[in-house]
Amino acid sequence: MIVELLGLGLHEQSKNSIVPPKIMKHLVLGSLFAVSLLSSSHPSQAAGRDWDFSNAIPANGKVVQYDLNGDGRKEKISLIATGQAKNDKTSTYRLKINNVVLDEVWPTYNYFDGNAKVEGFKIGDLNTRDKSKEIVVFGPDGESRLSRIYAWSGGKIRRVLRKSIFIERFNGDGSVTELKSNGWSSFRLPHRLNRQGELKLVQQPYYPLEVYKGSDEGVKPTRILKDVFFYLNPNSKSQKFIVKKGSSITFDRADNKGWVGAKINGRIGWVTEEDVNANADTFQLFRAG
Repeated sequence: MIVELLGLGLHEQSKNSIVPPKIMKHLVLGSLFAVSLLSSSHPSQAAGRDWDFSNAIPANGKVVQYDLNGDGRKEKISLIATGQAKNDKTSTYRLKINNVVLDEVWPTYNYFDGNAKVEGFKIGDLNTRDKSKEIVVFGPDGESRLSRIYAWSGGKIRRVLRKSIFIERFNGDGSVTELKSNGWSSFRLPHRLNRQGELKLVQQPYYPLEVYKGSDEGVKPTRILKDVFFYLNPNSKSQKFIVKKGSSITFDRADNKGWVGAKINGRIGWVTEEDVNANADTFQLFRAG
């Protein structure tokens, strides 16, 4: 079976790209993973290394036809950015399949200042073992490529992925991998389809963390430049201990609830992402982008 990467083209990232280093590294990694994504008319047969939505359908109301549920009849699909929400920090869009309309709100991502509108959609295959295809709605290019996923079932538009996330890859088995970055590190969150047909986070005590160190990325030690308090558990009420200036620590985990953990002299200590971001120099952390 031939599959392709989500929206990836056939060429290397251009020098004029506006994708920052913290995301660029993961786009290059993307060529290692299979993603099943189709254009509006036929499946592409190739994989590449660059985010390329040149064959996507823009959010301009254009109607395309595609069989989304495998019944042999093509649905009429369109997407349009409809305006700006009242708080001026979100925008609205309308997804239409046949005569069914779904109005949604597109939030502003952390890295965007001001309003950011949805840009377009492609047809993807979330689970290659069934006959259904999904609609992948994506947001502005630049700091990230946020996505949401919808399906057509029983004459209704179903939200497969309710929130907007940066999808690093589609795995073709009913799961996707989300990439989260906080400026000095990143971690990946697995999402899997439940019985209701929604992608839900696979809950784990923590997720492996990778730290940016110059042009490289990985699990690497760092030496702290002043005394820092860490906690035994990712909970502000847990017992804390002090790590002395000059100590070598290795950040290697995140709980996706605002805490990151580090190996410190054979034990694990936790500190909030907010504290690390505010004291990046103390931990000699490289902030990508």
